[in-house]
Amino acid sequence: MGTFFLFIAIQSVEDTVWNITTLLIAAIATLDFGLAIRLMMLHFKTSKKDNEAGTV
Repeated sequence: MGTFFLFIAIQSVEDTVWNITTLLIAAIATLDFGLAIRLMMLHFKTSKKDNEAGTV
């Protein structure tokens, strides 16, 4: 989804990058990528705890 928002931001550039539409969509993409990274880190952390506890 972050990739989609990033693609839309790139497509919405007209004369300059500094318009509100591009900045807003790029900010949403950044938040989406950040959330995805946090969720992957949480997944790996919980998987590691499950493996250490002996459950699969």
